[in-house]
Amino acid sequence: MVAAMKFPPDENRENHVSVWDVIVIGAGVAGSVLSRELAREGLRTLLVESKPFPRPKVCGSCFNGLALSVFEQTGLMHAVHAAGAVPLARFEAMRRGRILKVPIFEGLAVSRTAIDENLARAAVESGVTFRDGTTAVVASSRPETSFREVRLHTREGVRTVAAKVVIVAAGLGRTCFEADSVHRSRFAKHARIGAGCILAEAPASFRPGVIHMAIGRSGYLGLVRVEHGLLNVAGAFAPDFVKLHGSPGAAAVEVLRESGFANIPGLADGKWSGTPPLTRRTRPLADDRVFLVGDAAGYVEPFTGEGMGWALASAMALKPIVLRAAECWNPQLSAQWESTYERIVGRRQGICRILAAILNRPALSSMVFRVARVAPALTTRIVRRIDAPSPPVPESMIAT
Repeated sequence: MVAAMKFPPDENRENHVSVWDVIVIGAGVAGSVLSRELAREGLRTLLVESKPFPRPKVCGSCFNGLALSVFEQTGLMHAVHAAGAVPLARFEAMRRGRILKVPIFEGLAVSRTAIDENLARAAVESGVTFRDGTTAVVASSRPETSFREVRLHTREGVRTVAAKVVIVAAGLGRTCFEADSVHRSRFAKHARIGAGCILAEAPASFRPGVIHMAIGRSGYLGLVRVEHGLLNVAGAFAPDFVKLHGSPGAAAVEVLRESGFANIPGLADGKWSGTPPLTRRTRPLADDRVFLVGDAAGYVEPFTGEGMGWALASAMALKPIVLRAAECWNPQLSAQWESTYERIVGRRQGICRILAAILNRPALSSMVFRVARVAPALTTRIVRRIDAPSPPVPESMIAT
């Protein structure tokens, strides 16, 4: 398991910084990578995380080709490998005892406990000031000022800081704004809830290098080996299905049984964590000196690492806009981010939105499953399209 990493406070620096260039809320993959990039550009950057590190997080724990291209671009592959990432070679889905196998061209599996800590460490080593165990709330806009205030809540009390730019990368379910905020989230009508756990022991049939997906009528379950042979389990279930079975663990056991995968002793009794409804979108994506990125901007049920791929790609697309905003704020930058996000992430999410809708309809998913088995080239083409790297944002497109 990951040993606790200490981030010694830089009190001298904090006491002399009245207004940060950037405050990033959320130390997930998008928040840590983007804060590191901004610090390397010379911006005084504060990264805050509500949970004490190291901390687990409900996630499929798979990084696809899109995500890995960002790690390569930013020189962070060493942090990924140091976390014990396991190479992925194949995706195997099972429904009613029938199996579908799809090759994975690029992919790594590693727990969020391990990778998030390594990415936060890399950010600190590049000059970022990191505060875990700190809940941040963005104050209401004050147009007459050249900064945005953020209140930091810790065990010691509340402290108000300010920044030229605030980036919200706090993931699902975090309310980082005051009640009068213009930012509102809309959940899909039949959105499923997420749940996950990590098991120290599991049958050998769940092999390293393979993403196993168990498909049931009211949910699906992804299982993959991560560092040290641990089995990461993450599922999406209809809320009523979880209520019927009494717990996420019991619901997972039923999905596994229904799909035809081998039973996992102790699965129902694992240390399960849950999420709010998964599929949703938050708008607007930007306001006065504030930008939303990663899962905080919107989420569609992912399959083989799409969620983190989208988060990382959008973080890199936001970087040049933030650099311009920190230099001189222009309201047009908000619209710039809205259009850039749609170009980078929106179209990719459309593919998974269709696939998620198929999985929510048993009769349709059965038909598509049969087609995919007899036409694997079609499935392979979809995977390649989702994994494709994102083009950079042209400098000429950024407002001045």
